[in-house]
Amino acid sequence: MHYSDTLVTADWVKDADVENWAVRASLTKSTEWKYEEERRMFERGYARVSMPINPKALVGVIYGARCGAETIAHVRTLISDRTERGHPPLYEWQAKLSPKHFGVGVFTAGNTVPRGWEGR
Repeated sequence: MHYSDTLVTADWVKDADVENWAVRASLTKSTEWKYEEERRMFERGYARVSMPINPKALVGVIYGARCGAETIAHVRTLISDRTERGHPPLYEWQAKLSPKHFGVGVFTAGNTVPRGWEGR
């Protein structure tokens, strides 16, 4: 990922390289998310393609602040299946929206947010 304080923009009329703009936009996030150390992989010309990775390379899952219970249950089933096949267990975290500030906190999944946490 590329982290920036500047929003990626394009002029659809003047920008001749729309494909590269789209890739750049897909790989840019606000610097506020840099702590995630996110990685994204793309294969040009293919949509919804599974890409094999070494199971040991995945160490955990962060459920987004608006991730629904059904999705979390589905991911937990996948994690369980993965563990049953002999792969290392995964850490699980849950993002929570700050009640008073623009931002999120990431906490161990299943635990309550620390008392007094306001997002900073």
